[in-house]
Amino acid sequence: MKFAKHLLKAIDLSDPEWLPFWINYKRLKKGCKRLGPEENGTGSRDGSPKQGALAGGADGGGGEAGGDPAAPVAGGGDGGGRAQAELLACSKAETQFFKALKGEVQKCAEFFNSVEGHMRVRLARLQVS
Repeated sequence: MKFAKHLLKAIDLSDPEWLPFWINYKRLKKGCKRLGPEENGTGSRDGSPKQGALAGGADGGGGEAGGDPAAPVAGGGDGGGRAQAELLACSKAETQFFKALKGEVQKCAEFFNSVEGHMRVRLARLQVS
């Protein structure tokens, strides 16, 4: 069974009050499809060349070959910031997708923080009585 079908079953079985807080998987999947595969692996859809981890570079996106993707870009100094900006530059569709993804993750995080707060209050009440 596909992931979306499992997710829909979980949503159906969950508390109806939680419905607005589930990740909109369908919307994100459409965003991924808009990005589509890149022709022959030579560049992005907007014509800019591939770079680092965001475009599938061999160096893993880090400062050194095979390095940590979160590591700073080689070169350091004032040139490092420019290199990172170029690495993070992406097409309009990619930008829209990542904004949507960030919004969905924030929505879920806020929900969980809210539920955690309610559970802490309930636990405190139980401990008092």
